[in-house]
Amino acid sequence: PKNPWIQMEKISFKPTPDFEIGFMRSVIWGGHGQYCAVPTGNEPYASVPTCNVPITIHTFLRSFFSLTAPQPPVKYSAANPGARFSTFDFTWRTPWNKHLVTLYLDSFAHDNVFPISNLGRSGLRPGVYIARLPGLPRLDFRAEGVTTNVHDPESVDGRLLMWESADVQGYTNKGYILGDWIGREGTGGQAWLTYHLRPDQQIQLQYRRAKVADDFVPGGTTQNDLSADFVLRPLRNLELKANVQGEFWKAPLIAQGQQRNVVGSVQLTYFLDGR
Repeated sequence: PKNPWIQMEKISFKPTPDFEIGFMRSVIWGGHGQYCAVPTGNEPYASVPTCNVPITIHTFLRSFFSLTAPQPPVKYSAANPGARFSTFDFTWRTPWNKHLVTLYLDSFAHDNVFPISNLGRSGLRPGVYIARLPGLPRLDFRAEGVTTNVHDPESVDGRLLMWESADVQGYTNKGYILGDWIGREGTGGQAWLTYHLRPDQQIQLQYRRAKVADDFVPGGTTQNDLSADFVLRPLRNLELKANVQGEFWKAPLIAQGQQRNVVGSVQLTYFLDGR
């Protein structure tokens, strides 16, 4: 197939019942469209000769065991071990008060063996989950921030994280980017407040903010969403799901001034057995 071949491995450790860490490595190691010559600043990528790296045990093992960054003569040749990406994540639940608080972090890096070895080149997504707010045992809270707009000279025009010059289809699956919801060269955050009426009924408020850097999309973009979700059971075998969302966004490249929209949905489900 024309799309790149990607292999991934992940290993996780749980040194204590409340603490878990994990490492993942992914490599684009074959497929159609890898460039065999270093593109110049004025030359479009589409005009650079390509070499279709074969899918063999040899090319797989070369990508699997390679840990160093290849220099351009190797990078833009059939001997390129592939585009390497790595992640690091951890989850920690406070051991007291019935695991009231959970802290977590996901990170992502390109051309680094471990993201934590160079946080300045890594995309980060830290978060916190509070299972019960003080005095409100049915109310929980979760919030997380995210950035892929790293402070690095290579991070221009979206060409560092989730990007690879030798395999230009890059970190995608059937044209869709792999990675966090924020995408490339972005910063933002999300927060959820959920009230549990019963185990099968809840009301949730969500806020999300996302920004894209103006060196990636001319003028940048800003998006703010506020939504409410309802799951109710007015009868034992009837479930009502409803959602309403309001959005405010700015994207000078496609529209002038602030834009807004509202969308809603309702779903009814009838359970024959009453569950």
